[in-house]
Amino acid sequence: MSMDVSPTGTKFTPRKVLGGALLALIGFGVINFGIQTYFTRSQLGLVASKDASSQEQGVTQLMGRKVLFDALQGGAPPETRLAAIVTLQKMSDGGKNKDAFEQLLQMCKDPDTESAEKKTHPVRDAARAAVAAVGATYAERLLDAAKDPDSNIRDGARDALKKIGAPLKEQMAKRLSDGGLRGPIGDILTSIGPDTIPLIVPYLTDEKIKDDAGAKITLIETLGKFKVAEAATPLLPFIDDKDPNVRRAVITSLANIGDPVGAPVLIQALSSPDTDASARAAAAGALGGIGTPEANAAMLKALSDYDTFVGVAAAAGLRRAGGSATTQLAQALTDPSPWVRSLAAEAAGGQRTATLATKALTDSDPAVRAKAAAALGDVLFRAAGIRQALAALASAADDKARDAAVTDLIRFGAEQETNAVGAPPAAKTSLIAYYTAKRDAEKDDKKKAPWDKKIAALSAPSLAPALAQPTEFLPLITALSDKEGASEAAAIALGRLGTVAVEALKAKLGSGDDTLAYYASKALATVGRDAVPGLLPLATEGNPAARWAAITLGEIRDPKAASALEALTKSASEDTAFVAQAALSKVKPG
Repeated sequence: MSMDVSPTGTKFTPRKVLGGALLALIGFGVINFGIQTYFTRSQLGLVASKDASSQEQGVTQLMGRKVLFDALQGGAPPETRLAAIVTLQKMSDGGKNKDAFEQLLQMCKDPDTESAEKKTHPVRDAARAAVAAVGATYAERLLDAAKDPDSNIRDGARDALKKIGAPLKEQMAKRLSDGGLRGPIGDILTSIGPDTIPLIVPYLTDEKIKDDAGAKITLIETLGKFKVAEAATPLLPFIDDKDPNVRRAVITSLANIGDPVGAPVLIQALSSPDTDASARAAAAGALGGIGTPEANAAMLKALSDYDTFVGVAAAAGLRRAGGSATTQLAQALTDPSPWVRSLAAEAAGGQRTATLATKALTDSDPAVRAKAAAALGDVLFRAAGIRQALAALASAADDKARDAAVTDLIRFGAEQETNAVGAPPAAKTSLIAYYTAKRDAEKDDKKKAPWDKKIAALSAPSLAPALAQPTEFLPLITALSDKEGASEAAAIALGRLGTVAVEALKAKLGSGDDTLAYYASKALATVGRDAVPGLLPLATEGNPAARWAAITLGEIRDPKAASALEALTKSASEDTAFVAQAALSKVKPG
């Protein structure tokens, strides 16, 4: 075997040569690593400086070496990473630096480990905000990023698209042909508003998706998130689609839109045995929001549907229809089927007046009477809440008070009650002022139109009857004696009504009928401390209601009852003394 010999006489073997080369490479690598580390630290120092030009220089150099993200994540403090984001935003502003924008997207992956305990993500959130601030000029890249495999980049891009909104609506709509973006882009277009409907509709008939049921369903569901006729009309032809899932999506979307233009399709769906139960139920619920005579008639028929789920949905729809369904509910309350009558009794809770619920309280079936008691309570509770909101609106001294009263009316779905019989005129004036302020705050004329419509709706006098009156709770007092039917529901309803029923309930505590007294006590306990002043005179020795008054005061747990209860612990009646002692232990502090 041959060997090389150095001038000094050293003999070289292949092993020695390879070893030397390896050592040289390692040495070179170490030196290079040291140099690169030095450059990285030096350039990060520039980024961390307070000078904008130095920061841009540091970011540019790190980007040029393609190590910016890794360098920032290699231990750079949050302040440095935030400075890099600010610099990248400046560099990419106006579409002048695609690489800088790309780095902003990458910064959406920042782990923010230093904020884990506070559950905040200042660096990542800053990156998202920066992407949104400059992303409009990088629309196509931003749209691509919206389906990035990395969830942080994907979510950051989608968040940016949502914030940018309308300026990119055309570019976003073009991506509806992309299955990976169709759903999220549809959601963003929906959030922009009805102006995007014309951009979405053409894709429903696009040749590329005519045989793609999933794509059609996504688009149909997207349109279903709008609440205007313009979104409902394009859906109507698809009720005849060959795919049952598409047809179901049409029904559900029309139900969500709730515009009368979709009523014929929803009525057909509700009436057809070929429509599955969940779709029929969705149709029934939606028809309640439409409330036309035809819609109400269809819901009336559906109360007898062979699937009880559909019947319950139809009852909910009739309840939602309110006064427009009075005739249909009155008819349903005479149905031979107790099940149908119980559904109708429950739906009567959506009426303005107590007439139907009170009538149902006399039904021969105990289940119907129980539903009727709950419904009557709902009618009276809602009427009381509306009156209170109307009074607050009429007397509102400033915008804050007015807005709070309007919020309450909206919660009850009762804005139109300002125009009803018996409403204080000042309430309507105040509501019009609220609508006007909201309209004037809109810069877009199209967004002003709904407020103008609301204002116009208050110009004509209401023909609706007056709301249920507070005194109409008396049938519930009678129903407390309905041990086989309405007693429990009546007690709950009376408790919700508050002080209005206290005097009538007190009279039942000394009736001698323990079952009746129990339910009256339960209702008074629900009223709570407002009932205590009326109960204390009853909690006295010799009063026929003393025992039940003591029980009720114990359930309310108001310390003000302590002295009366303590006196009753010495009652000549062992039963009264016993319950008074038990009640006293509940009301004494500590």
